[in-house]
Amino acid sequence: MKKIAFSLLIIGLALPMLSLAQDMNVYKSAAGQVAPTTNVQIKAELQEKEKSTQSSDVYKLISPMMPTIAPIAPMINKIIAPESASGGGSSASGASTRINPATPSIMPVPNAALPACYIGDDLMKQYDTLISELQDTQKKNDLERGNLVTQKIIELKKEISASKTNCGGGSATSVTKPQSSIAPEVKKGVISSGTVEMSKCEEVKRWEEKIAYYTKINDLADSDLKNQTNLSRDEIKNILVSLTEGLQKIREQCNNVQTTATGTAASVQAASEPIKPVGVQSVQEIQSYYKAKIETITNTQNASEQVQQLKALKNDKDQLVGELIKNNKEIQASDLNAVAKEIKINKNEIMVDDVSVKMTGSRILLNVGNSSISVVSTGNKVIIKDKNFEVSADGVSISDNSLKIGGVEVKLVASDVAEKLNVAPNAVELTTENSQPVYKMKVAEQRKLFGFIKMDVQNTQTADANNGNLLSESKPWYYFLTTK
Repeated sequence: MKKIAFSLLIIGLALPMLSLAQDMNVYKSAAGQVAPTTNVQIKAELQEKEKSTQSSDVYKLISPMMPTIAPIAPMINKIIAPESASGGGSSASGASTRINPATPSIMPVPNAALPACYIGDDLMKQYDTLISELQDTQKKNDLERGNLVTQKIIELKKEISASKTNCGGGSATSVTKPQSSIAPEVKKGVISSGTVEMSKCEEVKRWEEKIAYYTKINDLADSDLKNQTNLSRDEIKNILVSLTEGLQKIREQCNNVQTTATGTAASVQAASEPIKPVGVQSVQEIQSYYKAKIETITNTQNASEQVQQLKALKNDKDQLVGELIKNNKEIQASDLNAVAKEIKINKNEIMVDDVSVKMTGSRILLNVGNSSISVVSTGNKVIIKDKNFEVSADGVSISDNSLKIGGVEVKLVASDVAEKLNVAPNAVELTTENSQPVYKMKVAEQRKLFGFIKMDVQNTQTADANNGNLLSESKPWYYFLTTK
């Protein structure tokens, strides 16, 4: 094996030298076919190349082996670059062309004078934060702070405009961005600054699929409908009406994109104006629409008009987040954290930042440590389901994909704490003591009152929810009268 590895190393080092030798031969043959003055220049370049090559350590190592390696060089070339060796795939300049693996069927996007630039997620979050601050200043009638926030929004717009210019947004270079017709569950929408990320004709299919889904839901019996969704039958019918109207608009955009395939950036943008999602099923739908609209709004020159449009978009996003929660029986906390800083689950509502959804039954899914849990509001309390445990709480929050109570992270699930304490509680509550999260576990213990009357004695153990240590134990006053 060592001999083979060494041989491969030698071959790897030799190939650049062989390539260089071939280049030298080209220089030499060219030198005999050009004018004398050029011939002198070529010879000088050749001598300089030879001099620098021969002085290298690699050359000193390889040169004694050249007679042995040279005969097998063509074979090596065939192995490494079969297209070039067979004469296929070569360009006019003699360089081999790389053959890419076969790709799925491609639906080309219309050629237009469009920059391939995008607003990053960080800039989007900055916009979102600033708009929330601006709305807060208006509620408090704080004009001075409102003016400062507005100025920050204007500066952020300039930053985005500069980034577009730096990445080519200042020029009218024709860009064709192919898009695979094999789509993920939810694909990004239209970037109205120019680049169309998803064909409107593909978007038609997604809206048709959503109409088919809600039609099936609407056909369910009442009992099945309640198990399937939080929506009423009337709400589903309204969604179907809105989906039908939206589908008509997208079909028109699809036709416009096809007829303006060689048009201007403005014509493509008009054909690709983002349509507000209906019957939202995923966070990706909200993100795609939000990003596309921000791209459109940041192209607005009037700063005051831009601020108003951004505020309206923030309200749209909040509404869509509320619809997302209501439309789904369960949703991943990590998805919601992508569009919100904090999720609060109270007894009869779910709050996502400023959005309040008065409802019960929807499950928020997340991980605490290595364990998967769900959090649900039931009307009179919050229930955290962890394996076979149902932990009650007055309210919890989720931010940065972490479960929190009283603003402090909960690092262990109740089942892990119970296992550590070797107890099998019949009731568990998550609460706080001294501003720290704790589990209060009620454990039934079989005892004998006065030594002969069998009874279950409730023992409440308080354990740290971050390390599982037992903090205190509460027993009934008559415990001293009992024995095992």
